[in-house]
Parts: sequence; structure tokens; C-alpha cells
Amino acid sequence: MNSVKFLEENYEMFGLDSLSSEQWDGVIGLLNKFGKEAFQTAIEAERLEMALSLTTDDAESALSRLKAQADKLGTSFLSSAKNYQQFSAAVMNTSLEFQKDKIFEGITLGLATRGANSQQQDRALLAITQIASKNRLSMEELNSQLGEAMAGALQIASRAYGVTPQEFIKLIESGSVAA
Repeated sequence: MNSVKFLEENYEMFGLDSLSSEQWDGVIGLLNKFGKEAFQTAIEAERLEMALSLTTDDAESALSRLKAQADKLGTSFLSSAKNYQQFSAAVMNTSLEFQKDKIFEGITLGLATRGANSQQQDRALLAITQIASKNRLSMEELNSQLGEAMAGALQIASRAYGVTPQEFIKLIESGSVAA
């Protein structure tokens, strides 16, 4: 039974019997809008699952992990899933492929704890995805793309690499830092 029909048949139970026809039309409109949005979200999730099935062994499990992480961090699940799918595709057949879940989780956790909003997270993850797809890090990418999206990117990356920022710059310039 759809929700509109259920409400029409049980409107007294919900205290809707005192609503004017305009108010009732508003309730019906909200339910229809909610239904359309829920349907669109379901379609988007299905598309993501199909796309993830091309880049992961278990798309359903990946979506479950991403949902749990998004809930924990208070971030957008759909945005996170899209970013993960792109990142996962970028690292396929690279040395990063088997560490992709840990890398992605670390990046999103770092962005969330730094207070990055959804747009900043999307930009930072796009930059990281582009770097990963080239399999080589350059100073331009680190400073412009990633640096603009995530303040302190050089310090974070050098710390993760276990060297000082100055040493990290020299390694990047020599082409020694694979993505």
C-alpha cells in the first residue's frame, strides 16, 4: 500500500482530519516529493553499486563500509561513494590497488577531522584521484590542486611519507614519489 493511500484511509489516527484541503494538498505534495527523492537516491545507489562492481571484489561490502564511515564522520554517503568509485578506478592495476580502502578511509578521516566541507572533500578527493591515475606526484598537483582543497597538504603528505617537507619537495622534484 502506498503512503498516500494509507494516510487517506487512516487520516484521523494521525490527526489529519482537522486539516483544510490546502493543508491536506501540502501533506500529499510533501509525501510525493519525498517519494521522488527516495526513488532518485535508490537509482543513484544502484548505479554506484554497478560501477563499484567493476573496480572492487565486493561492491555491496564496499558500500556498507562507505555508509558506516559517512555516518561516523557526518559526511554525504553518495558523495563519498562516488569519490571512492573514482579513486578505486584510478588505482586499479597499480601498487595502490590493494591498499585503496585504507588510503581512502585515511584521507576522508583526515579531511573530516580538519573540518573540510563537502565541496572541499570532493575537490581534495578529485585531486588525489587524478594524482593516483598518473601514478606520479608533482609539485604542481600537490600545491595547486590538493593544496587548494586541503590546507596543509604538503605537511600531511611529508609526515605520511616520514620525511620533512623540504625533503619531500626534493623527492617529488626528483620524480621519486609515486602516487
